[in-house]
Amino acid sequence: MHTPLRALSPPVLASALVLASLACSSDDGGAGTGASTSCPPGTGGAPTTSTTSSTDVISAISAGGANAGGAGGIAGVGGAGAGASASGGAGGTGAAPPVPLDLTDPADNLLAFAKTRGSLDPAEEVVFYWSGSLYRFLPADPAAPPAGFSSGTPILRFEGYNISRMTLTPEGTYRLLTREMSLYESLDGTILDCWPNPLLDPQNPQNVTVLHVFNDPVNFTFAGATPYTEMADRIVFTSDQILAYPSVLPIATYPQYSAGNTYQTTELFNFYASRADLEDPTQTTVPTELSWTRIGQYLPWMQMAQAPGHLVYQTRGRKLPGGWNALPQKVRDYVLAHHPEYQHAPTTDQAPNATSWRTFKALKDAGQYVDTCNAP
Repeated sequence: MHTPLRALSPPVLASALVLASLACSSDDGGAGTGASTSCPPGTGGAPTTSTTSSTDVISAISAGGANAGGAGGIAGVGGAGAGASASGGAGGTGAAPPVPLDLTDPADNLLAFAKTRGSLDPAEEVVFYWSGSLYRFLPADPAAPPAGFSSGTPILRFEGYNISRMTLTPEGTYRLLTREMSLYESLDGTILDCWPNPLLDPQNPQNVTVLHVFNDPVNFTFAGATPYTEMADRIVFTSDQILAYPSVLPIATYPQYSAGNTYQTTELFNFYASRADLEDPTQTTVPTELSWTRIGQYLPWMQMAQAPGHLVYQTRGRKLPGGWNALPQKVRDYVLAHHPEYQHAPTTDQAPNATSWRTFKALKDAGQYVDTCNAP
């Protein structure tokens, strides 16, 4: 039987998270893993009303929660969290009836997205891992003869993760404390610290020093409803960000590294979760898959100046049930050797947020970024 798609109406108000994303990880080449958009209740049928509301569940979390695993309890909240597994989907020891969610209701929607993006247990760390390919897109000359068909070849691979913890604020919003990283790799998966950049001169590639993504902090608040689509049991939360703002690398000061005086990017996120998991009151976090597409300017360390074209990132990922320990060994090894603090989410709320553009600027201004390198 075909189940029709049901989508929330388009957002009309920007949430605090979207505003924060302007100073967040939107220019970093790291996923940022999903800014939410606040919007009014949408349309799409008459969902069943729960006798136990999401407000009741949120109140229980704020008060410290019920016994983990008890009937109707919130597993892992306010205590040791028996049965909770890091980043995977916490489970209680006893069965509990589902709590139906009306995702057109902002409170229910907020609770569902909180379980999707993070964990209702503030002691639990959630890890989203991603991997993908990086392409160069060059606009065609509109007056030139038609070119032959090309399917495109990646110029780089990359993989990374975001590690977070989440708390419920007194205002009823969620505050996510995170740090994230991404590693740029050759097409065979080798981590690159020096890259022969073929984009400007394929016959004579220039060795450039790679600046991997290590952004700390990347904190934000989300509130209200997140746009979603329902496909049978699957709920797909969507966050689309089309951003433009003054670049911290103006051309006049950084001509070799700046793509323009205005920073522009498009970040398109989808988070996939099961309605059954979301309506299970014993789960403080639910299994989630991620898709992320990014269209952005050349990275400063590529030293492309104002060359035409842009980068396209095509990425997929998921919330790791095993958290940090479930990351690929080479990622953990690199982190332990360079930034061991990335084993854990932040425990304090710091500002401002870090981005790769800001990090590059700070290193260049301090004379700590070296343009050229010796490729192995």
